[in-house]
Amino acid sequence: MQEQEGIRIIEWKDLNKTKFLLLNPAFFFGIRLFLYPTSLVKTRLQVQTKKQLYRGVWDALFKISRQEGVRGLYKGFFVNSFGMISGQVYIITYELLRGSLSDYTPAFKGFVAGGVASLLAQSITVPVDVLSQYKMVQGASEALGNQDALRIFKGQSQQLTTSQIAKTIFMENGIMG
Repeated sequence: MQEQEGIRIIEWKDLNKTKFLLLNPAFFFGIRLFLYPTSLVKTRLQVQTKKQLYRGVWDALFKISRQEGVRGLYKGFFVNSFGMISGQVYIITYELLRGSLSDYTPAFKGFVAGGVASLLAQSITVPVDVLSQYKMVQGASEALGNQDALRIFKGQSQQLTTSQIAKTIFMENGIMG
C-alpha cells in the first residue's frame, strides 16, 4: 500500500483476489435481486405506446404481480445477471493492463487500460442488456394482446426463450442487433 498526502492507496497487488472475485459478484447479485423489479417496471413504462397498460410505477408493480405473479417482476433477471461478469472483466483488464504499462505516464496508462477494459466489458454488457430488455417486455406484450409489442413478439403465442430471442434478433438485424 502506498500513502499519498495522508491517503492510503490500495493497489490491485494489495487485494486478496479470491475474496474480491467471490464477494464482489455476490454482493452485486444481492443488490440486483432487490432492485431488479424497478428496472423491469421502468423498461415496461418506456416501451408503452398507444395503448397504455400501466398508469405509473405503483400501478405497474401491482398489475405485473397480479397478472404474472412475483416471477413476472423478475423476467430477464438471470440473463441480466450475466452482466455482472462485465464488471469483473473491466476491473481485471484495467488493472492488469495498467500494471503492464509501467514505462508510461499514469495518464497514458489509465487512458489505454480504461479504453481496452471498457471495450471488453461493453462487448458483454450490451448484448446482455438487449436480451434482458426483450425478456422484460415479453409479459407486457402478452397483456397488450401483441398489438403494441416489440416486433420480435408479434404473432407469438408463447413465451420465447432467451436463445430464441437472440436468434430472432440476429436473423432480423445481424450482429448489430
